[in-house]
Amino acid sequence: VANPAGLKLCAPIARLFGEMVVYCSRVWTTFLQVLFSLSIHHLASITMITNVTVGMGTFWSMFAFRMGVMAVGVTGVLGIASDCIRFVLPWHVRLFYNLFRGLYSLQIHLIKSLFIHFMGWKYNPLRNRLDSSVLSLSQQIISSHLLAIALFTFPTTAVFYLFFALVCCCVCR
Repeated sequence: VANPAGLKLCAPIARLFGEMVVYCSRVWTTFLQVLFSLSIHHLASITMITNVTVGMGTFWSMFAFRMGVMAVGVTGVLGIASDCIRFVLPWHVRLFYNLFRGLYSLQIHLIKSLFIHFMGWKYNPLRNRLDSSVLSLSQQIISSHLLAIALFTFPTTAVFYLFFALVCCCVCR
């Protein structure tokens, strides 16, 4: 979709965000594959079945599962599986949500600060108020350019933030 909800997105930034999400998802998938293969290997070595033949892999994995059930019980195995599904698998979704939440919050703060600077005010933390300030021409030009960049890239950040907020609400609950 080129313009979701009628918003014009900044194509280079959207492409960068999209490539970042795809790359991190591939890294996370590879990590999970390695983690699960190591955990199966570790479980096999704990239950003393190191001489597993290739044709009997399903049998030995069921044997290891039965040994695990005998050690912690059925509810223990189901609890471990539930924790893995609930916390480990969607961890990358939480990572993306927190990343885009931070970026969204930072961009809102930046727009607010640049707007105050653009209007010729400055924040006085001692009195907790806005005071007027005299800006040079170069300061006004820089603040107006930065404000324009921040405003034009804000819809892209907002769309990615809202998307991952919805995904995190659905998946990570």
